[in-house]
Amino acid sequence: MKKTIILLILFTACSPLWAQVTIDRIQGNVEIQLPGESSWQKAEQGAVLPDSARISTGFNSTARLLVNGETTVSLKALSRLTVEEATRQNNGSQNTKLFLGSGRIRADVRRTDGSIHDFKVGTPVATAAVRGTSFDMGSGTLRVSEGTVTYTVGSYSFSVQRGQSANIRLINGRPGLIPTAEDLLSERQVSINTGGSTADSGSAGKTGYAVIELR
Repeated sequence: MKKTIILLILFTACSPLWAQVTIDRIQGNVEIQLPGESSWQKAEQGAVLPDSARISTGFNSTARLLVNGETTVSLKALSRLTVEEATRQNNGSQNTKLFLGSGRIRADVRRTDGSIHDFKVGTPVATAAVRGTSFDMGSGTLRVSEGTVTYTVGSYSFSVQRGQSANIRLINGRPGLIPTAEDLLSERQVSINTGGSTADSGSAGKTGYAVIELR
């Protein structure tokens, strides 16, 4: 009996808790699609978005999400966002994964002493991962206001720091990127040819690669 009690306590301490993602502010035409449903419905302020729920903003419309009452995610007009995962541990650490299908967002990820918020936003082009920062993000664009964001395109990752911006332009679809030299990235423009083993800054005759501009 004693072993059973100990195992139950350990399991409870390590298991993830439900994290609340709520609609904090609405302006204009904003709709949500709940998991398992094909239809969209009018969003209401204070509504909770479970995992796999989607939210969409119309023309001249905006919305702001609140994650656990701390982190804010602001959707600009004509944006569509999916809540893929939102969990919180007993020790205060959080894990949030969002997918931005279209449009732009601004995220302010609050840094809390003694805990970590592993916050990721994916798009059809790239993924941004942060642990406490502020940034604006579109499908292939990123601008960092505070902190540092790890930006990943295919299999290639690099850091975008405060005051910097990155722009990604795909040539002929999604690339499977190969690592590039640091001196190329320092020149603020990197072109990666997925069909070979070299990288260069030209685009003529190349297929299946991305141009990354870091400013």
